[in-house]
Amino acid sequence: MKYFSVSYRLTAEDYNEYDRLYNRDYIKLRFKRLIPLYVVPIIICAFMDLTTAIIVGVMALFSFILPFLGNREFSKLRAESSLFKRESTVEFYDNHIVTRLLPDGNFRSETEKHYGFDKINRIFESESSFYFTFKDNSLLVIPKRYIGQDEYTMIKNLIENLFRNKYLFLQS
Repeated sequence: MKYFSVSYRLTAEDYNEYDRLYNRDYIKLRFKRLIPLYVVPIIICAFMDLTTAIIVGVMALFSFILPFLGNREFSKLRAESSLFKRESTVEFYDNHIVTRLLPDGNFRSETEKHYGFDKINRIFESESSFYFTFKDNSLLVIPKRYIGQDEYTMIKNLIENLFRNKYLFLQS
């Protein structure tokens, strides 16, 4: 049974906000995991050979910088994507979500994808959007500017009833 649907057209800024929030948390996580792995060898190498310590330090620096350079290039390609030229519809059912990219003047076909509630990995909410991440590493962005008060209440009820342990509000 279909409860409600939301239609919208995404912009590159909708994804850029997620990238900013994601990168901030990604940096924190990498520091927590990788700093101990690099600091100890750098200190040990500094006592034995300063050149080796510098090389390990440069390797550590590259391991932090390279993922962000790749993400920046991906964001540029995504900004030019035809995804932003098409209207999207998300339909919420009692046990799954259906996403549709609707046909328009440039695209004659409709693309439809079904996501069972068991496939939802995390739900993030920011000041301007909801982000549904799925186990197949796909992302569904629903900007709040297209959501009415009734739909917002229904999404919050869905989260409260089924995804309380998978929900996180992201501070900007």
